[in-house]
Amino acid sequence: MALRKIQLLFLFLFFSIQAIAQINPTDSTNIKNKISESSDILMFSLSYTSNNVNTKNYEYDRIPALFTDIYYLNKSGITSSLNFTKYYNAKINTYEAEIQLGYQKNIIKNLTLSTHYARRIFHGDSTYEGLAQKNTLALNAAYNWKFLDFQISNSYLNGKSDNYFLDLDLSLSIDFDNVFSKNDFLMFSPTMSLGFGTDYWVFQNLKPAYERIVVNYLRRNNFKSYLFEYQSFNLFVPVIYNIGNVGFVLNWYYSWPSAKLTKLSWENQIGVLFSIYYTPKF
Repeated sequence: MALRKIQLLFLFLFFSIQAIAQINPTDSTNIKNKISESSDILMFSLSYTSNNVNTKNYEYDRIPALFTDIYYLNKSGITSSLNFTKYYNAKINTYEAEIQLGYQKNIIKNLTLSTHYARRIFHGDSTYEGLAQKNTLALNAAYNWKFLDFQISNSYLNGKSDNYFLDLDLSLSIDFDNVFSKNDFLMFSPTMSLGFGTDYWVFQNLKPAYERIVVNYLRRNNFKSYLFEYQSFNLFVPVIYNIGNVGFVLNWYYSWPSAKLTKLSWENQIGVLFSIYYTPKF
């Protein structure tokens, strides 16, 4: 059961943090810039994802989730969002909610810095709680060069364990205007992401005796514990169609874990996310 929790923890390390930040269309700078010429943006989105997990000891798992998000960007650079996630395969009613408040600023041409603070609550089956963070503090830098986007994301998470994560993303953005009408566009934005981070989350739910067993097992296989290191390589392939104030997103994603996490019986994660969003005009 403890190993099972480690595997689910890694799943939600990837999904719970990355889904809102990278998969959810309301946080895509490219979409925001594309759908509005003004600085004020309000977006509502509803998304469904089917996370499929293959492991050595558990052949196939599904962890579907439905999440909603409300995002607002003020012309002064202040950002805020409220999101709610519901997990359907849990044995009891399981959900989480998060509120964010942040600020973003275009420093020089094509370079944007952003920061935000988030407060999260969780209720239900603790197996789905993942990192169990209560507070998140993030600092990001994004640079656009022609059709390429580079992003560096730093995040500190405080909860059952304290962890720091660093993500390096490279995206290719290709869009087509006036595909079926005069006010629509189609966008492809394949993204490669390298994930680094501390590993304290791996041990946060383990009893001391079992934690020592896991640490010794890793040491015998030439892996160290309690440190910052490479954790995963991730691939996202979103397709976005927007017409007027409404948009649709279909996103396929795949994650390859590090050798250390693979040694803990993790093999891969694959999933598909579908979203619909609405951006009312002011």
